Amino acid sequence: MVTLTPTERIEWLAGQSEVGTARSKLEELLALYEDFLSRTDTSEGELVERFMDEAKRREYFESASRFGDLVFEVLQVFGGATASIGCWSSEPATTFKLSGEL
Repeated sequence: MVTLTPTERIEWLAGQSEVGTARSKLEELLALYEDFLSRTDTSEGELVERFMDEAKRREYFESASRFGDLVFEVLQVFGGATASIGCWSSEPATTFKLSGEL
């Protein structure tokens, strides 16, 4: 797992049958990140120009806020408060079990 990039880890998690409804959150997280990368794949001048546009700036901040919310929600499922009540089993990480879902 440590040899995987962060996005590869999310893709791996999304591919596990045990994640249930959390899969849609993981997929949305990846989609938002991909959208961010495509929006920022331009020159600094173009980015500054885009952020000067109030509508685009608001759109970007809303997307960033949703991304942050999703990261929080996913962490709550896989390593947050539920982890202290047995979110992960004692089995190897490749055969984890969840105690709850999003």
